[in-house]
Amino acid sequence: MGMVQVLHYYCKRRRAELLNDITFKKGISCQIQTDFLDISDIVKELTNKNHIDCVAIDEDLFGIGDIEDIISKLEVLKFVTDETKILIIALDRMRNDEMIQGIQKSGVVDYIITKEMIDDFDDVISKFFDGTITENEKILYTPSNNEDYDVDDISEESGVQSEIYSSDIEDNSTSEEDYQGEYSETEYNDNTENVAEQKTIISNSQSNIFSRMKESFQQNKVSEDVSSIAEVPEDRMITIGICGLQSHIGVTHHALAMAQALSEQYKYVCYKECNTHDIYNVLQNSSLKKTMPGYIRIMNVDIFNKNADVEEYSDKYKFCIMDFGTINECTQSEFFETDIPIIIAGIKDWEFNNFMGAYSQGILDKANVVINFFPKKEQSDLQNAFSDLKIFFADYAPEVFEPIPNISMYNQIINTSLSEV
Repeated sequence: MGMVQVLHYYCKRRRAELLNDITFKKGISCQIQTDFLDISDIVKELTNKNHIDCVAIDEDLFGIGDIEDIISKLEVLKFVTDETKILIIALDRMRNDEMIQGIQKSGVVDYIITKEMIDDFDDVISKFFDGTITENEKILYTPSNNEDYDVDDISEESGVQSEIYSSDIEDNSTSEEDYQGEYSETEYNDNTENVAEQKTIISNSQSNIFSRMKESFQQNKVSEDVSSIAEVPEDRMITIGICGLQSHIGVTHHALAMAQALSEQYKYVCYKECNTHDIYNVLQNSSLKKTMPGYIRIMNVDIFNKNADVEEYSDKYKFCIMDFGTINECTQSEFFETDIPIIIAGIKDWEFNNFMGAYSQGILDKANVVINFFPKKEQSDLQNAFSDLKIFFADYAPEVFEPIPNISMYNQIINTSLSEV
């Protein structure tokens, strides 16, 4: 690990002076940034800047996202900054904290400084900047890569947020041992004649998952024409059900993002929590929230908790987006009874087992299937391999209520489905 000469430190104002003395003594050019709300903002700011030796991120910028959400953003940051080292400073968390363990286990950052290291902070960070941290010190101060960690669906961080980022993860960072879904052990039936071809296509796309993410991120910067939604029925509310084949794969993110995308085209759109993840309570912390009788409103979306009966308001809304969580925790009959059912799926090794299991059981052909971060040059191959499925591809869009990269995809799903309703 080489010496650090150019450093960007992202933190809240309470920690703005933390690195002043050590960087001054070492002659390190340190740019302190206190106006960023989330790691996603750092990604935007540092894209195409390759002269930075190290990015230090304080835990305050973790926001309200869960573990996999944070890892997702760090993975994108790692690749848009190329060879830049990533240092996490988490002085309010112990090294056995599940967030810290999850980040360490992912291998996406170079070093994590935790609460146990406060007394030795100057010495440890000095060695990190000098590139002299030893393997023994890494073992002493960071969790083992073999340690397991539990993941909650939503991390209810305290504090008011003025922006909202992915709370369920637009998937790119789940791990095999943490997410074995309902279909992971399913044997593929004899009717799946092209399994070998399908596996080859999936395997090729898994070969460099970070490159897929970087490609997706760069593609999002290119504006494209967005197809409008076809005429919707005037006499009733259209229900859109969203669920995933496993947890932490982007369900809540897509549900809220799709609701926001629709609300920009139609004034009356609502989101209904149909799971036990309590995202409604998490969203109460947002400064964007307006409290209404029986629900909250963020941007143009009316958000109802799991106890609400949106049928009472069916004459008010054009669309109701229903977040069912995962396929094995929801009532499948209710999910498939929605006008437009959407399943969020993944294509990494362990996710592919779930994908193929659900496919062989006829689950996927009853819904629209959305896959995250799949390279454009391989999308037609996947669609041809699963020609009996309605497959759509989502791009990287970390801000839940700024869904611009995926508006066209959402509209395409709705147009395709409305023609069949």
